[in-house]
Amino acid sequence: MAVERQVSAAGLVHFPWILDIQINLTEPKLNFRVWVSFGLELDVFKKILDDTRPKRVAVWYFNTEAAVEEYAKKLIPYARQAFMAEILEEVIQSEATDYRATAARINAFAPDLIFLNGFIRKWLRSLEPYSPSA
Repeated sequence: MAVERQVSAAGLVHFPWILDIQINLTEPKLNFRVWVSFGLELDVFKKILDDTRPKRVAVWYFNTEAAVEEYAKKLIPYARQAFMAEILEEVIQSEATDYRATAARINAFAPDLIFLNGFIRKWLRSLEPYSPSA
């Protein structure tokens, strides 16, 4: 990261933002997690799955490294293995602006449970297709 090198060279105190699902302890840097939910929410999501035991799960997330690790590599395999749940996985590219087709696929899938991940502005835009005016 060019910015990190410049800040370090200037001798300024700084904290890199880590968006990985787990902190990489092999790096000799100070990692300060500003979005700690990535380290905690997987256990909460597994508890929701355990409590509800859904058979059809829609997982809608933005294509970020942390989200792919959490949902595609951990949560979805857990749901499939633990409950033999049928999964509809919708991976959204960050430049996407129209979510109507995704919303229609999720609606047609008729899930028992939906996991929705993203940034607040993108998330709110993703719900617009469900509004009565859409």
